[in-house]
Amino acid sequence: DLGSVDPRVSYYLANLYGIVGLKNYAVREYDRFLRIHPNDDLASLEAAKMHFEMGNFQAAAQLYEKLLARLGDKKSDPVILENLAMAQFKLEKWEETRSLLEKLRSQNNENFKESAYFLAESLRKLVRCQEALPFYAQALEAPLDNSKKILVHEGELACLQEIAPVDTDKIIESAKRLADLDSKNKAAKAVLKKFSKSLKKKNQ
Repeated sequence: DLGSVDPRVSYYLANLYGIVGLKNYAVREYDRFLRIHPNDDLASLEAAKMHFEMGNFQAAAQLYEKLLARLGDKKSDPVILENLAMAQFKLEKWEETRSLLEKLRSQNNENFKESAYFLAESLRKLVRCQEALPFYAQALEAPLDNSKKILVHEGELACLQEIAPVDTDKIIESAKRLADLDSKNKAAKAVLKKFSKSLKKKNQ
């Protein structure tokens, strides 16, 4: 008698597939395990991360939502809040992303600066640029590589152009900062060309 099969065999297989980079197989085994053990928090978290990495954002969001629903008093878990917010961002669910990141910010979480860009972008998509600007600034306080800094400055520049009345000086300064990071940046070049007369007057 070889005994009964370990009920977590699919979970172990999923971990092994994940370690060697076979994500398709890993996701399949995680999903198989969760059909039998739907309330396993660790497996749900690992499966959600794997789905996200593969671009299965809807599946990832559903798993994170179920996790939050099971947490009870711990529904403000910062890791799950942030991960769910990132999945919703990828799904272009701007209001859901904003709400989740506002909850994260209310915790005074020291890691929020790294998520501030996504809150700013969600607000911009919701046509709330005046509210978004401080979060672009906050995002730049995080240790970002050059490519991420460019994204933040591009968002800030786009927002400044949507706010009425138009503040030409702020727009030009923002475009200059972006051009300093990326001299070939199309958004920065377009703005500086558009406001070239104002820029000449300012330099005279």
